Formats: sequence, structure tokens, C-alpha cells
Amino acid sequence: MQSNLFIDAGSWQDPGGRLSDLVEFSNSALFTGAGIRFIHRRIFNAVFRIDYGFSLGSKPNSGIVFGIGQYF
Repeated sequence: MQSNLFIDAGSWQDPGGRLSDLVEFSNSALFTGAGIRFIHRRIFNAVFRIDYGFSLGSKPNSGIVFGIGQYF
């Protein structure tokens, strides 16, 4: 079992948008959060994770993410 704290920065391109949309400040976001990782040795070192993140910027986004097989 592991716990983690993270900061994640990124941007996105809307469907059908231009490639230059990826570098526009209005499309960028900064998130922080915490999570738990469980590595199951018997199932080929499978990684189960649950993270909760929230936005540090002006976009009011937050939520829980569940993942399988990802260290990061």
C-alpha cells in the first residue's frame, strides 16, 4: 500500500480545434490532490489506485479517479 500527493499541469485541445490550442493559456489547468496505491503481488504486480484531485486555477473541477495498472 502506498499513498501519494501530486500536482498535475496540462492543457487540451477541443475536438476539431487547432494544434496551437494546446499552448493557449485559456486551455491550461493546474490540479493537486492525494491518492492511494495498492500493488497486488499475486496478480502480476497489478496496481489499483484511487485519487482525488481539485483545481488550483479558475476552473471549478474536482473529482475521484479510479485506475488499474498505472503507477503514475
